[in-house]
This record gives sequence, structure tokens and C-alpha cells, in this order.
Amino acid sequence: MRLIILVICSLIASYAACQEDKTKPRYLTDALSKQISKVASRSPEERIIRITGSTKDRDEGWYFDQCFETIVRANSNNSPGSGEVRVAYTVGLDGGLIDVIVLNSSGFIELDKHVVSLVRQSEPYPKPPNSISLRAHRVNLIQTISVSQKIK
Repeated sequence: MRLIILVICSLIASYAACQEDKTKPRYLTDALSKQISKVASRSPEERIIRITGSTKDRDEGWYFDQCFETIVRANSNNSPGSGEVRVAYTVGLDGGLIDVIVLNSSGFIELDKHVVSLVRQSEPYPKPPNSISLRAHRVNLIQTISVSQKIK
């Protein structure tokens, strides 16, 4: 008889605990489903993919290299000095530049301004491949750009 009472009490306790946790997801897949629905409901301006040189995705790596080559081709070698500047710039799906900022300065304001103008002059950038454009409406690239002063 005691065993039956213990089983009934544990069933009642577990039922009460389930009723209290109705707001919490019961399984990991429920939590993932909620996060996926949040991302899908965001406005298009919020869906941004960030690409760095250490990306593992093949298409992202290809796009990173294409954008870097575009900047290298625009370099006129009229740099006010030598150094490295780490920049973050955002490109739209049409290849247009949206924004550019300096993340790590070279220590020289003129050189930083030169690199920012170089990124701006490189527009238009290549259009992202479909594997990227289907996931986002903007691509944020972070690159370190090395420039050197041409010796005359």
C-alpha cells in the first residue's frame, strides 16, 4: 500500500512540476526552433553575415578574397606612409559599399584616412554568391590592409 501511495505522490509531483515549466522549452529542439523563428522574423537590414580571413566556409572565403583583390587593384601606391590598418566594411547584395570603419589604426591618421578612401574607391565590389545572398542582405568583411609608400 505504501508503494502505491509513493507512486501516486511522485506522479502528482511530476505533473505539478510540468505545469510550472510550461513557459520553458522542454527540449533543445524547441529552444532552437524559437531562436530560428526570431532570426527569420527580423527585418532584412538586420541579417548580416560577418566574414573574416579565418572563415571555414568555401564561398565566404572566395568572396573575402575577391573583395580583397578589388581593393588591391584600386591601390594607386600614393600612400602617405607604410603600415597596416584593420578595417570593417559592409557590402550590400548589389556590391555597393554601405559603411567602412577603422578597427585597428596604424597609428598615423593620414594613413588610416588613405585606407578608408581606398576601400571607398574600390566600389563596386563583386556581388556575393547565392549561398551568401540567400542567408543575408548585407555582408560585413573584416580585413587587414597593408600599404607601403612607393620609393621614388
